[in-house]
Amino acid sequence: MENLLYYPGFEIINENWLKFALLYIDKLKPIIPYNGDKYISEYSQRIYNESDLLEKYRPDYQEAYKATLDAIDIVEKILSNPTRYSPVINSSQIDAVWKNKNKYHNTIFSDKYTDELERFLIDNQLAEKSYEGLNLSRELALLYMTIFAQAISDSKGISPITDFNNLDKFSIFVRHKDQMEKEKFIVAQKILELKLPENIGSISINEILDLRSKKDFKDKLKAFHSSLKSFLESEDEDKSAENFIKINKHIYNEFNKELAQLSLGLASFGIGIWITTQAQESSSQEIAQKFLEGGTYALSGVAISKSWTNTKTKRYCKKYLADLTKLNKA
Repeated sequence: MENLLYYPGFEIINENWLKFALLYIDKLKPIIPYNGDKYISEYSQRIYNESDLLEKYRPDYQEAYKATLDAIDIVEKILSNPTRYSPVINSSQIDAVWKNKNKYHNTIFSDKYTDELERFLIDNQLAEKSYEGLNLSRELALLYMTIFAQAISDSKGISPITDFNNLDKFSIFVRHKDQMEKEKFIVAQKILELKLPENIGSISINEILDLRSKKDFKDKLKAFHSSLKSFLESEDEDKSAENFIKINKHIYNEFNKELAQLSLGLASFGIGIWITTQAQESSSQEIAQKFLEGGTYALSGVAISKSWTNTKTKRYCKKYLADLTKLNKA
């Protein structure tokens, strides 16, 4: 199940991205020190109160220390030759941008770094001390938070994620990036776009919160993640969202094969349809006792049980995709 670390800010500003997160992510953890709680908006607080999506991540000293050392090393390299890093920083004079005090509109809270970083940045005229921590340029703040998120990822094994597309370019400065996680996220976004009846911007946050609050939503979401992971790891060359939806549409085929072995012929199609469209989470014994139309034949519980277990993930994934199509325009 997805458990992701959100950066760079305390809360998600892009509402469409937040809606997508509510539909796709199990737990999203913004990096918020205790003294940052008072800056959480009422809107974001509502998401905390009405869903289980958000969970505040409290950074510790070791993570701040590791990020401090990595940041000092990286900033020193950039300052020594800004032109070399201009494709990533988007400026050949980034040192001038970082040192422009008129651009010190962003704050890094003191719990996110150690004294070594404070001394380094102030000595190099890259930041000023403030009540909450350090004031510095947006460009340098975003770079530091990318480094800090990776430090936490290394420590806790939580993949970092952001809705700031331009921050991906900073991955050159970190040692590794979870490519599978990134690929899953991109494909998942496309799948949701294909299954939603409206543009996600036209669906109200209330409807999405209602869907997420349903008791079986997490089981369906877990199945979706499992199916998506298997799909991306398979030998199938077509890794498109369209192909994923096609594969997960006909989930009763495996039942048909099992039932055919019981010499039930065309009746297998009928019971396969019933199992995948009508039956709830029935036990294999209950399914075995299901009478076929026009007769009194009981199915073998052994054969059905195997298929039922093997396709549970697919069935839940199908239900998840079906639920998306039920979201209506506000």
